[in-house]
Amino acid sequence: MLDSERLRLFRAKLREPNPTEALLTMAKQMRDAGLSQADLYVLFAHFQQRLSPEDPLYDAVLDNMDAIWGGGWAKGGALYATELDAATRPVDRAVLLGPWTDVGVSEDANLEAELVREVGPQHPLAGRRVRALMRRADRDDVLFALVKSPEVALVHLTWSGSLEPAGYPRTQVFGSMLDWYEQIESGLTDT
Repeated sequence: MLDSERLRLFRAKLREPNPTEALLTMAKQMRDAGLSQADLYVLFAHFQQRLSPEDPLYDAVLDNMDAIWGGGWAKGGALYATELDAATRPVDRAVLLGPWTDVGVSEDANLEAELVREVGPQHPLAGRRVRALMRRADRDDVLFALVKSPEVALVHLTWSGSLEPAGYPRTQVFGSMLDWYEQIESGLTDT
């Protein structure tokens, strides 16, 4: 279980003007305070997995994960004397919440095409490029990353195959995937 104070501090560092440097400074402080390499990596992985790859903060987190991991990935800036062992890597991928599943490569094109067919000119996603990230297994909700933006959109597709009237498909836009995760984990979001 991740420490709530560390999670709060990490979120604060993400909001700083130079999040890459702020996160690196925080990582060094946590290392110097005795946090293990594996535990520090897990903390960073928690946020990396909750950010859209389209979000600039994603790279800030990932760059620091390289320094924590060490070895060649750190490009001379390793935070620990040894490289994490790939065989015992503490984190591989995010544990998806409840009914949410990853979108496969072939499936993402179908979801994106359906969204384009359904979205009218007044829809908040009209004219925006998206990339499907996840979908709910128990209903037609899809989480889309907005290309070149930290924003994500939770969309309830109708699967009509055609343009929908105003207000459909139902969509909720979040400032970031991290915001979406926080809403989902607290049970406040439902399309």
